[in-house]
Amino acid sequence: MNWPIYFYTAEFFWRFIYFLFGWLNLNLIIYIKMDSVVFLEILPFFDFGKRFIVLGVTDLIELFWFNCLSLSSLFTYPLFTYHLIFFFKSSWYYYQSKFASSIFFWWALSICSIVFILSHEKILPNVLVFFTQHSRVLNWNQTALVVETQLNTLPYVIWILEFHYLLNFWTLILFYYFIILLLKNNSINNYLFIKSYSKTILFSVLVLIFLVIPPDLIQQLIVIFLLFMFTEILFLFICIRLTNNLKVKINANYSPIT
Repeated sequence: MNWPIYFYTAEFFWRFIYFLFGWLNLNLIIYIKMDSVVFLEILPFFDFGKRFIVLGVTDLIELFWFNCLSLSSLFTYPLFTYHLIFFFKSSWYYYQSKFASSIFFWWALSICSIVFILSHEKILPNVLVFFTQHSRVLNWNQTALVVETQLNTLPYVIWILEFHYLLNFWTLILFYYFIILLLKNNSINNYLFIKSYSKTILFSVLVLIFLVIPPDLIQQLIVIFLLFMFTEILFLFICIRLTNNLKVKINANYSPIT
């Protein structure tokens, strides 16, 4: 019987096979190039003269499968979204498929790439330097106490990947939330959101920026001033838009009948 469910089931099956084939091939490539993968992961800490160690054979095996599974799942996300969008494309309008591909594929891929590069090149080295400086503080009296930090490769790799995933996750959540606010086109919700969470968002952005920029007082004051002005101008714009919408609704409700 030529029911649509058979066509959709066959299409889903073959798309799943293609995705699984790409995922397995990517696992194989990561396994073969594991030395290059680990080198890229420890690159933010490479300039500090520290040596990474592996405590046991089981740690090395766990490092291999953890990197293979996590990185292959991460880098097959574009392939997954591609097959998912084209599977539902037959039941969508043209503008819906274009919107889904731009938001969930191109914008998500661009944002994750920018956040990944920025955090790997700027944020992670500063965070690692901050935590490794505790050994210098404890070693002020060499005769009484000597503390030497040893960097285990497996916990470091797990931590750095979790850091990237968490940062990208919250960045995408904020991005999609702003998209939802814009799609609703509700000035009251935008006003309440900016009024309630503007200080929290401003503080979080300042903390991330202070980890990236150099510890220069003038530069930090300029960044604080610019972010504060941007937040206030955005809030003023939303207030003006809300006032204009309320005026239009009031004039429409109380307009004289001719």
